[in-house]
Amino acid sequence: MDSEPSGFSLSEDLVNQVLRQEMIADEESNRARIRDIFARNFRLSDLLLTAENNFYLQRIGLKVEGYRPRADTQDTGVLACEIPSHMIPRTLHPQELRSWNVRLNNTGQRTLLCHGESAAYLTYRLLDAQGHAVDPVAEKTTLPVDISAGRGITIPLWLLSPAQPGTYTVEVRLELADGSWSSGSLLSVEVDVRPDWTSMVPPHWLTLHRLPGTYDYQIDHEIGRVFLKEETALSGRPLERVLEIGGCCNPMTWDLPCPVVSADIDVQTLQIGALRFSTYRPNVEFVAADAHRLPFADGVFDCAVMFATLHHFLDPAACLKELMRTVRPDGFVAILCEPIGSYRAEGLSNEFKADLEQGINEQIFTAEEYGQIFAKAGIQATRAMIDGGSFKAILRRIPEPARAPEVPPAPPVPAALPRASLRRRLGFLLRGR
Repeated sequence: MDSEPSGFSLSEDLVNQVLRQEMIADEESNRARIRDIFARNFRLSDLLLTAENNFYLQRIGLKVEGYRPRADTQDTGVLACEIPSHMIPRTLHPQELRSWNVRLNNTGQRTLLCHGESAAYLTYRLLDAQGHAVDPVAEKTTLPVDISAGRGITIPLWLLSPAQPGTYTVEVRLELADGSWSSGSLLSVEVDVRPDWTSMVPPHWLTLHRLPGTYDYQIDHEIGRVFLKEETALSGRPLERVLEIGGCCNPMTWDLPCPVVSADIDVQTLQIGALRFSTYRPNVEFVAADAHRLPFADGVFDCAVMFATLHHFLDPAACLKELMRTVRPDGFVAILCEPIGSYRAEGLSNEFKADLEQGINEQIFTAEEYGQIFAKAGIQATRAMIDGGSFKAILRRIPEPARAPEVPPAPPVPAALPRASLRRRLGFLLRGR
């Protein structure tokens, strides 16, 4: 991680807003510390992590122009792209329209536009087992935002499976609306379409039906906190140490009766959190760390917790594996208040769109995709709740199958004696009477 002068100086009004927002004592030493925190920016080699960094002022709603430099975009040269990863499963249910996330990287030199005559969109072609194209017209998936050169975005590809069971190949491509360019096949996936398709969502996952328009971010996080405390109560043992990932300067586990390590990648946010909690919650420790490579030994935490964080990771299964490594063998990982479902670009919220435009790795997984992620990580959701568009789950290691008890080897069976030898022995015994 490199740091550089930000060239940005907080006005007294901005300092006052930070003090009020974080309930930090209005003392000159704290004012000086806040000014010092924002005197430098931090840059990481990973573009996605850098997008999550130096973002505190926007997080608390302050409109600060020029605070975060934007990458230059190129709009001349070749069009090129790739799909390095996807979540299209190997089996599909017949005649069903679902979305499956694909990762689209712009590897060319021109911006992929989401609007206008030259807008780009994802589509696909279905081939049967003989390689013949299937007749139905493919769905078209519009890009949620413009994708500049070098950027990658996770996009829900809407796919209508064939009506007839059988083996098919799905070829995914990107095309321009004016017909001037097509990428050719970016992804080729062989799928089995069959009525006995098995869902990745276990029957014990609880689904609640929240009324549309009633979601509240703060209330949902409080529900998540209760969900977590219920699980810790069920464990029957007191907590000794908890890890929270992505808690910024206000970790949701701050009031647990044990030491809490709050790890995040946003260095400025962590410094604000350390200043805020230093006086009245000294049990909270703030650590700058990448959740894919945590600087903690195996099994040192009772549990690891995420609130609305997992969906930001490019490889959520790898992230969950790393978190599971840090918890004790009977510990758990809690993912709370995660978005669940899918979207079409035409109905995307302005907030979601703005985060994507800032470079934040925003993505939404369906219940089926969460099931895929857990299976890939080798873990299971022992408790899960889908509450409207919010997902909460307790994740544990999958128990290893019990080994059959070892049976001691039977004593060797003596070899049968030849008939002549048997007669001689019998005669010896009779003569000895």
